[in-house]
Amino acid sequence: ERASSTAVRNALGAGDLARAAALLGRPYAIAGRVAHGDKLGRNLGFPTANIVLKHRPPLSGIFAVQVHGLGSVARAGVASLGVRPTVKHNGRPLLEVFLFDFDQPISGRRVTVLLLHKLRDEARYLDLDALAAEIRTDVPLATLVESLLVLVGACVRTGKTAGMGLEDMSSTALRLFLTGARPAAE
Repeated sequence: ERASSTAVRNALGAGDLARAAALLGRPYAIAGRVAHGDKLGRNLGFPTANIVLKHRPPLSGIFAVQVHGLGSVARAGVASLGVRPTVKHNGRPLLEVFLFDFDQPISGRRVTVLLLHKLRDEARYLDLDALAAEIRTDVPLATLVESLLVLVGACVRTGKTAGMGLEDMSSTALRLFLTGARPAAE
């Protein structure tokens, strides 16, 4: 398929991040400065890095992500990209990222957020407790995606893909997920 901006937008609009990444030659990314928010995520137990978007992106939802620009190592997390229908009526598009194992002030820092895998669509919940409960299910799913991607990347980089099928990699990632361990990202 010919790589064009229309093909990329169509892939993103369909939530097909793998196709968009193949067309772009890299994962789809959004860059921007971390802005102060209203601290709602922190109050729910999930402090977020907020990136205000100038334009409505071609996709929305909840994603497993990797964040660059906060040191020499990429940081894994889970992100909400959209208009936050539970907390705002007719809200502006916002990218909110909860970073795993990270609690440092980063307001004003420029970051690049790679969207690796779509976990689900954005949804409106009855109240903030229901939203927090859903986030508690998103975090382990994003952790599992991160583990799989790190393992697959490590296998490809070291040439150890021979004899290790996707099922082997998946079961190893599932074991890491169930034990609460995460492989170190490069």
